[in-house]
Amino acid sequence: MPEQRGPRGWEGLPSPDEPGWAGWCRHWLAAHSPTTLVQEATARRASPRSHGRALWRHLTDRREVLEHHLAQEQADGVSGRALEVREADHLQELDEVVDLLRILETIGPHLPER
Repeated sequence: MPEQRGPRGWEGLPSPDEPGWAGWCRHWLAAHSPTTLVQEATARRASPRSHGRALWRHLTDRREVLEHHLAQEQADGVSGRALEVREADHLQELDEVVDLLRILETIGPHLPER
């Protein structure tokens, strides 16, 4: 029987029971957080779980802003290929934010509390 590494969507991520999990979490959070969020987490000596919650709030807020912006563009009559060309950067950022939220949702329950 194949080894179960974690919940669905866990492909490519280290398992929480592997050595170095806490270090990987800290690195991943720092690499995907804005500098100010990393500085705040460091100053507060926040646990990876607390840092993860703050990153989740940041990413969901950013997703909401991007979705609102794109919806406004569509309301203004920009659609299809024109929207893709005009808003390529925003569409790419939205894809990246959604992907980070998916990963954070997967690892979040396993983030160390200390």
